[in-house]
Amino acid sequence: MVRILVLEHDTTDQVQRLGDWLVEAGAELVIRRPYAGDEIPDAGFDAVVCMGGQMSAGADEATPWLPATRRLLRRAIADGTPTLGVCLGAQLLAQAGGGTVERGAD
Repeated sequence: MVRILVLEHDTTDQVQRLGDWLVEAGAELVIRRPYAGDEIPDAGFDAVVCMGGQMSAGADEATPWLPATRRLLRRAIADGTPTLGVCLGAQLLAQAGGGTVERGAD
């Protein structure tokens, strides 16, 4: 069975329907909520889903788990682990891959 780590960064951005689809496809989801104090594992998963949140991707002081999230995503990139970033998760994935995140004009 495929084990997928799901990081939920905010109560407003849960895996919901995407999670249902992944479970229906035969995956086991391991959901971590760092905003609630859950530890972010270093590795050991077949895939990673990094969900969104209302915070900024650079808000490390207000959300102290973001550096650990980027470390995990960097490792996933280096290991070739399939990874999906949704909204904030995509921004963190971009940063982990060496990119930048900027606020849009609008």
